[in-house]
Amino acid sequence: METRWQLSKECMFLVSAFFVLFMSGGLILGFGPVYSMLVREKLWVNVCSKEEQQNRNEDSGVLCAAQEVYLQSVFSTAFLSLSASNVFFGVFLDVMGPRGTIVLALLLSTCGNFALALVQTESSGLWIIAGYSLVAIGGMGVYLAAFQMLQLFNVQGLVCSTLSSLFNCSGFVYVLLGLHGMTRTNFFCGYGILASVCAFVGYLLFPTNNINRPSEFLAIPLLHFELPRNNTPAFLVDGLQEMLKRQDLWLLAVLFGWVSLTFAFTGGALPSLLSKLAGDDISAASLYTNVIYPIVVNSTFCYSPIVGYVIDHYGFKMVFVACIVLVQLLIVLLLVPSLQVQLITFFVFAMAQSCLYSL
Repeated sequence: METRWQLSKECMFLVSAFFVLFMSGGLILGFGPVYSMLVREKLWVNVCSKEEQQNRNEDSGVLCAAQEVYLQSVFSTAFLSLSASNVFFGVFLDVMGPRGTIVLALLLSTCGNFALALVQTESSGLWIIAGYSLVAIGGMGVYLAAFQMLQLFNVQGLVCSTLSSLFNCSGFVYVLLGLHGMTRTNFFCGYGILASVCAFVGYLLFPTNNINRPSEFLAIPLLHFELPRNNTPAFLVDGLQEMLKRQDLWLLAVLFGWVSLTFAFTGGALPSLLSKLAGDDISAASLYTNVIYPIVVNSTFCYSPIVGYVIDHYGFKMVFVACIVLVQLLIVLLLVPSLQVQLITFFVFAMAQSCLYSL
């Protein structure tokens, strides 16, 4: 059945850009305001001893190391889930197409947002970790499905870099949690509703099958339902066996795993580190954690032109070396007990991410 409805490639790109900015897994990178919100609500204070709870006043932050472990695990678990879901949704997209991928991804994101909104602080708090991870997992599916729209363009450099930049910009969204009167329930309930609306829009507009050639217009299915063509990657096993024989693959796998674990730890630990370095200066802690940290660290797109220049003139090997050096420098800077020095840490963290994502 041929559909009579079509949208221009520019319109589909704008829809994809909106999805990436507000629904992609880059949202979880803005963890600072989320961390502050959980601390204000005294989540996981029950894991602290009675003495630790009694020795702190109402304005105190984290009460004990055990509580800090749980708070940091919110980001680290979500970040690792983001990386792992890349593999799942990559295969799912090949088999089920963009429409199935975007709907599943946004339904997962919807569940994650409602879990974040409705969980009670008196509970174990594990639904907070699960909800944040579901936002990350669903967000990766949104990102990969949106990238299908690039196949409509003959020249993909600008549109590709734009979507990549919006992935990082989405980390700015959670800064809104710091607005006066904003509550966790209101924010994430609203976001869950938005995600469900986007799932319906994605069902209406995204194509059932993968796009395989440039076109000025894209036929949209609307309410018409059809199963995707059989795109099962029969070559996957044979291709995987050949790839596993390459030494450079294992080198990159080890590097990516090590750097990803470092990023997961750093992203979860930085809010706590900033709060401790600020001491009794609550305004400084709030400024660094809720504003400066998410804005600077998620500005990786600012360094993309520099990384691109290095790749064009010196090759990927130089970026590879730069990534390793920056990660080592990042670890060293985290050990410096100075709030002002952590500003440098933010920039190094952002540059290290830019290098890694270009490899």
